[in-house]
Amino acid sequence: MKQKFLFPLCLIIALNLKAQTNKIINKTDLPTDFPNLTINIVNNPTPGFILYAPQDRATNSHGNYLIILDENGNVYRYKNTNETGVHDFKVQPNGLITWALDVDQGGVGQQAVFYIADSTFTVIDSVKAVGFDSLGNKLIADGHEFFILPNGNYLFTIKVPQITDMTQYGGKSNATVVHGMIQELDINKNVVWEWRSWDHIPITDTDNLLTLNNVRLNHFNTLDVTPQGTYLMGNRVNAEAINIDRKTGDILWRFGGRDNQFTFIAENDTNSPNYFSAHDVRMLPNGNITLFDNGNNHNTWFSRAVEYQINYDTKTATKIWEYRHAPDILSRNQGSTQKLSNGNFLISWGGNQQDSTSSDITEVKSDGTVTFDLTLPKNSASYRAIKYNWNIFKPTAAVTQLNVTSGTTYDLNNNSDSTGVKIKVISFNGPETNKLTLKKYNLSPLFPQFNERPDKVYKYRYYLTSITISSLNANLEFMLSTLPEINNPSKIKVYFRSTIGEGLFTPLTTVYDSLNAKLIVNNSGFGEYIFADEIDVVTGIKTKKTLPQNFLLKQNYPNPFNPSTIINYQLPKISKVTLTVYDVLGKEVAKLVNQEQSAGTYKVNFDASHLSSGIYFYTLIAGDFVQTKKLVLLK
Repeated sequence: MKQKFLFPLCLIIALNLKAQTNKIINKTDLPTDFPNLTINIVNNPTPGFILYAPQDRATNSHGNYLIILDENGNVYRYKNTNETGVHDFKVQPNGLITWALDVDQGGVGQQAVFYIADSTFTVIDSVKAVGFDSLGNKLIADGHEFFILPNGNYLFTIKVPQITDMTQYGGKSNATVVHGMIQELDINKNVVWEWRSWDHIPITDTDNLLTLNNVRLNHFNTLDVTPQGTYLMGNRVNAEAINIDRKTGDILWRFGGRDNQFTFIAENDTNSPNYFSAHDVRMLPNGNITLFDNGNNHNTWFSRAVEYQINYDTKTATKIWEYRHAPDILSRNQGSTQKLSNGNFLISWGGNQQDSTSSDITEVKSDGTVTFDLTLPKNSASYRAIKYNWNIFKPTAAVTQLNVTSGTTYDLNNNSDSTGVKIKVISFNGPETNKLTLKKYNLSPLFPQFNERPDKVYKYRYYLTSITISSLNANLEFMLSTLPEINNPSKIKVYFRSTIGEGLFTPLTTVYDSLNAKLIVNNSGFGEYIFADEIDVVTGIKTKKTLPQNFLLKQNYPNPFNPSTIINYQLPKISKVTLTVYDVLGKEVAKLVNQEQSAGTYKVNFDASHLSSGIYFYTLIAGDFVQTKKLVLLK
């Protein structure tokens, strides 16, 4: 297997040193083209560091920087990108930093390249879309969202243009129709999964005009992984969020917009069905949904941050919180809402290039009290702002055990730290005066490799090390009370690799002790430990069973029949479909299908109980495809 990264342990050490030694930067030490930030309010904000990337595309009045601020608005770190078009600047579940930058793709326009860096902004890798569109051009990654999943895969969205005859919708015969795609790559950047909007969303299901030369059917500006492992995607064109089953590709539900499946409570019904024009749609651990509502599709335009309480059984969405700035901010595009662990909200209003410029980043309590407020220079835009605990590479617990002996069990916890682990030393090679150390991180592993990649990896990693003991054979017990993300421990496997931060993980025989609520692995040694669900493979790169490659109308079954029969047909692409039954004189006796349908296989029941015995014909018309077959009704 290809080994791409040979330095993660050194990287981790460097990051720890950097986190310990880096200080707040004095304003006098900042570059002369650094954007001038105006701090309006500091009122006991939530501890942490704010990541954002202000840009001036209009007047170039300041440089374009990736900026990290402390909670009081002091500059902690920065990087000059020398480019506009920066999106999605954030910390990934494994602790690395990423951002998207629009770059030229050799005459086919710009696409986003996602850069991966350590906490010093040193770039260690980059990712972009893989494959070609129907026009033969490279696929164009969309910079709105990029994830390094805990299992090491890369996830992002893509814009896909297709030349389409739109005359049946009153449009052009050779219109460029832009669809959307989700692409998932493995660590070696091979495509392992794709979701294509045109397989699931009909062309007519858009609020944009279909009569233009260029038709943007959807605008996927958010992609999030829900606590259930589904993919939640914001589609601003239709003022909706779409929840997608990662295993099947099926759309589980649609939230807001013309195809809304929820009843909204405590909302302004005059805005129905477009209750929001959303950026940054997120699902919280309790199932609530937060979003930033640009609001420019409301009857009265104002922007806001919103939280909805969702009942997924009754399909109700109750607005339980919203915040509007005073005076109202009119944010045409961009913006974000983040609910922090203490219940506060961090809101980015999209930057000072918007139509109202009273604030650009605000932290607010649930009661509306503002704890932090910042204004950017005029004409600055800011896609998003996110707050993190920047001591991300500091272990959540680190315990050292001195002078271990064979046959002894040690509780690797002390007064200040609790790893939640017990270790029984079976045997070791080393002196009597020795020590071993266990560190726990609430982070997913760096660049994990697997023979069979598990679908879900949890955000915990443990490093067991020693500088005095050369080898170790031990049993480890992980207490589930210290692993709150794991809610189905009977499915969990502990994985191990001997070299911390690189190489292949192998699954260990894992025992779930339900009585004592712990996971046990035997005969273990020094290295890195993580947790993953047992393998649940999603095969192929399509979201469902393999899509048909051609149109086909099958013979009905049974035939002859009385009084009902089944008609099967398949479509290789979205088509306007009619399925009609005629008598021998050519008179229509039944219209079974008359609608636009996505690519796939279909089954229709024809009930002829109202007809007399005889010979009938059924015809499928799908675009330019026409086929007729005979059926016989015998009563």
